[in-house]
Amino acid sequence: MIGADLTHTFDQTAGMCSSTPGRSGVLPASPDQVILGSLLIEERCVEGLRRYDRPMSTGQQHDGDPLHGAASADVQSAASADVQSAASAGMHSQSHSHSHSHSHSHDVRGAQKNALLFAVGANTLLLGAQVAVGLILGSLALLADSLHNASDVVALIVALIGQGLAARPATPRQSYGLARAEILGALLNGAVLLALTGWVVVTAVGRFSNPTTLDPLPLAAIGLLGLVVNAGSAWYLSRSGGKNLNIRAAFWHLVADALGSFGVMLAAAAIYFFDALWADPAASILISMLILVGVWRLMKDTVMVLLEVTPKGIEPTEVTVALESMAGIRSIHHLHIWGIDSEATALTAHLELEDGADLHQAQELADAARLMLHDRFSIAHATFEPECHDCGAPEHD
Repeated sequence: MIGADLTHTFDQTAGMCSSTPGRSGVLPASPDQVILGSLLIEERCVEGLRRYDRPMSTGQQHDGDPLHGAASADVQSAASADVQSAASAGMHSQSHSHSHSHSHSHDVRGAQKNALLFAVGANTLLLGAQVAVGLILGSLALLADSLHNASDVVALIVALIGQGLAARPATPRQSYGLARAEILGALLNGAVLLALTGWVVVTAVGRFSNPTTLDPLPLAAIGLLGLVVNAGSAWYLSRSGGKNLNIRAAFWHLVADALGSFGVMLAAAAIYFFDALWADPAASILISMLILVGVWRLMKDTVMVLLEVTPKGIEPTEVTVALESMAGIRSIHHLHIWGIDSEATALTAHLELEDGADLHQAQELADAARLMLHDRFSIAHATFEPECHDCGAPEHD
C-alpha cells in the first residue's frame, strides 16, 4: 500500500491533469515515493489526453458525453493503481536494501568491538604479569617493556572509543554521524606508535656501547607469554577488521608487541647460550624497522581519508567511462569521489543527459547509475545532478 492516496483528476474543459491527496487513511509517503507517483500520473495524463481529448468548439462541453466520462474514470483508476504498485515496490526494495546493509554493518562492528574488548582484557592481564615479575626480579628491562605494553592498552581503549563514536546514528547537523571518529583514533594511535618505535631505536643504539646485564630465563618466559597474548589478539582482530583504519592501527600495536616479544625470546636465547648482550638492542632495531613500514602506510592512508582523496582501488577515469557508456547519458562532469571513513565511499557528479529526456527518464538513469557504481566500484553513496538541453514536457496532441 502506498504512503499517500493520490487521486487523479482529469480536467476535460482545460485539457489538464492534476493529482490531489485523498482520504484513504494510509501511511505518509516518503518524498521519493511521491515524486515517483507524480511521474506515473503524468504519463497517464498524457496518454489520456492523446487518446480521449477531442477538439471542441467554443462553448462545447463533455459533461454529457458518457464515453469521455468513462475514459476519464479509466485514466483515474489506472493511474491510481500504478502509483500504488510502484510506490509499494519502491518501499519494499528500499526497506530490504536498508535492512540488509544495516544488519551487515551491525554484525561487522559487533565483531570488531568483541575483538577489541578481548585484546584490551588480555593485554591488561599481561601488563599485570610484567609489572609483578619485573618488581620481584628487579628487572628494569621488564618494567620498561610493561610501560610500553601499558601504552598499547591505552591505544586499544582509544580504538574502542573511536569504534563506539563511529557507530552513533546520524543527526541533522552530523549527516554522516561520527564516522570519522575512528579515523582520528587511527591517526592518534599511529602517531603514538611512531613515537614509541623511534624511542626504542634511540635506546637500542645507546645499549651497544653500554649493554645491560639480563637474566635470560625470566626474560624468555615473559617474552613467550607476550608473544602468545599479542599474536592471539592480533589474529582475532585481523579476522574482523577488513579495511577499517582504526582496527588496522590497533592491529599494528599488537603486531609490534608480538614482534617485540619474539625479539626478547631471541635475545634471551643468544644471551643464555653465547653471552651475546648485543643481541637485545640488535633485535630491537630490526623489529622497529619492520614496524615502521606498517605504521607509515597506516598514517598515509589515514591522512588521505582526512584530505578526501579518492580511495585506493577506485580510478576516477574508469568511473567516468562507466557512467558515460550508459545509454541516455551524454557526458559526466564535476565528478568527486571521497571516503566517508575507511570503508564507505561517496560520489557526486553532474549527469548531462541526451536531448529530450524527461524527469522520469532522468530518475531512472540516476537509479541505474547508482546500482552500477555500487556493484562495480563498491560506492555506497552516490548523488547526481541531472542536466539536459531540452527538458520540456511532452507536447500534447
